[in-house]
Amino acid sequence: MGRRRLDEEQTAAGLLELAADEDRNVRAAAGGALCTACDGSPEVTSAVVALLRDPVERVRAGMSEAVTHCANRSADIADALFALLDEEDFSVRLNAAYALLRWEDPRTAEAVERVGPLSRPGHEHDHRLSAIWRWEWDRNQP
Repeated sequence: MGRRRLDEEQTAAGLLELAADEDRNVRAAAGGALCTACDGSPEVTSAVVALLRDPVERVRAGMSEAVTHCANRSADIADALFALLDEEDFSVRLNAAYALLRWEDPRTAEAVERVGPLSRPGHEHDHRLSAIWRWEWDRNQP
């Protein structure tokens, strides 16, 4: 068991270092891996939040998708997702709202509203939109 814990710690340390790399592609890839291996530690949570607030749009976009599968559903990550609802990119807003919906965040209704019109060309079979439509349907049923 001790060896496995050491390997996990070394992996996390390496990913945290890569999440701060100056290359945006490296940061984006590290962020996706951090979300997959998210252990809920303050260091990992801070790194995920930092990447959701990254100055590079492509990094934020990649993280908005990766974090939908993150087991760490901390308030800090949810707040960073909610802030992404101001992004111009429809997919980023959609990812943020979808993650908040999956996490049953109390701000889901506002998040869905801030996504904007849900009928978009190219998104006809999008699982995120299907989930939002189902959520809206369930909410409006007596």
